[in-house]
Amino acid sequence: MAVIVLVMGAVLIFLLQMYERSNSSRDSWKKMLRAFRTVFSNPQSILCGLIAGLLFVPTTIFDMIWGVRYLRKHTAWSMRRR
Repeated sequence: MAVIVLVMGAVLIFLLQMYERSNSSRDSWKKMLRAFRTVFSNPQSILCGLIAGLLFVPTTIFDMIWGVRYLRKHTAWSMRRR
């Protein structure tokens, strides 16, 4: 898998360099910023990002603080380790 990923990465770098030579760098930056402006000016995009963040943060905090202790105390996993 690593060899396949490295080959694909090399091909992509080669193709991107060819593409960048054909476009001017100033125009590509303008296109990228225009795309970001379109996404961030849409209220649904902002709402989707907020909801995703508010769902992700509590589960991550729960896992980091109480996850291992909870699994050891309340599941059969703790019984196997003894």
